[in-house]
Amino acid sequence: NQKWRAACARLQEVAMESILQSPSVHSVVLASWFARVAFLPDREPFTKAFHDTVDRLLAAGKQVVIVYPVPELGSRVSVAPGGIHGNSNRIKSVSQPTREFLTTTQVAFDWLDGLGDRKNLVRIYPHNLLCDDLNCYASRENQGYYFDSHHLSLSGAELFAPLFDSVLFIERNDLVIEAP
Repeated sequence: NQKWRAACARLQEVAMESILQSPSVHSVVLASWFARVAFLPDREPFTKAFHDTVDRLLAAGKQVVIVYPVPELGSRVSVAPGGIHGNSNRIKSVSQPTREFLTTTQVAFDWLDGLGDRKNLVRIYPHNLLCDDLNCYASRENQGYYFDSHHLSLSGAELFAPLFDSVLFIERNDLVIEAP
């Protein structure tokens, strides 16, 4: 029984109503540490709340973008000063076997797939940019993609920007922006 729970729920509802009522919000991106869904002792309440959220957004005519899990490289990426650079300017080669990533995130993928196929529901799969048939990489060509074990660096975020371009930056004939 957390004292903050009611205030948090109220804040969430105010935020949701603001999004639902705003004509300028066309797309909503839902990203989280979805791989942790596998460790919930009782997924049902969380699943219901998540599905209800998506349903409300779609019913309001919003495009909902679901970002699937990003490979987590755990202790493979140093969080010591220098991060994956170590003590030199050259980035260490750090990777996770693709098969391991897909196995450890299968529950999350299945859980997100449980939303079904619906109009205006878009899925983004970041691992398609970080993984090949053998490995998921924390770096390539001396470009580090992670800030720590599970947070992307600016380079990592820039790598994913094109995935969002096609779903977030759509031409809107009804949107007029006037210069000041």
